[in-house]
Amino acid sequence: MARSVHLVRRSIRWFVDSRRVGVPVAPTVALSAQESRHWEGMAVQDRLHAIRVLARFDALMPGAPDEVRRGVLLHDVGKNASGLGFISRVAATVLGPVRPSWRVYLDHERIGSDLLRSSGSADATWRLVRGDADQAVLRALHRADDE
Repeated sequence: MARSVHLVRRSIRWFVDSRRVGVPVAPTVALSAQESRHWEGMAVQDRLHAIRVLARFDALMPGAPDEVRRGVLLHDVGKNASGLGFISRVAATVLGPVRPSWRVYLDHERIGSDLLRSSGSADATWRLVRGDADQAVLRALHRADDE
């Protein structure tokens, strides 16, 4: 329940960010050409969230390799596949995978890691997105993502 409340709060922040104009959304780590295309395909709100998460992650794990930092920045890239907006994201978070598009949204980590892997991203990048990385790195990502 606490996780759902946190995710609903994050969704509200996503909605508020969607109403802002002119917010910088440039990545703070070098991406490959293919990763850049995936990044540009992400919703502006997801990119803003990713930049915030990366900044918090960098504070928790200074000096992390760029391959890992790219994984942090692209950790939600699989959400693109669902095509869901604000209300549907909140509903999927609270109610679970009751619709096919909600199932896709909730499976974004596997989808994103498969996408990055097939795009030639470094193993450390797509494995982090999948949740298959060093436990200290995963804890830092989850902590940065949950704030």
